Amino acid sequence: MAEWRRLLTLASAGRERTDGRLVLTFRDMPSVGAELERLVAAERECCAFLGWHLIQTDEGWRLEITGDTDELQALSLAD
Repeated sequence: MAEWRRLLTLASAGRERTDGRLVLTFRDMPSVGAELERLVAAERECCAFLGWHLIQTDEGWRLEITGDTDELQALSLAD
């Protein structure tokens, strides 16, 4: 979680939560894409019950995490 917090502090551009989905956006800065890919790969292994969709956009990066409301609420990234 410390690595996620560090990346969120450094490059976060927004956060939106709705029923069944958490969307985190990140600025396109050097190494942010590679770090997101590494962290998402690790999350897919430990939290396979959630959907992890990383998308590169013209503005930066968009991470869509899907799951039921309770699962997303328990996720520390949802704060």
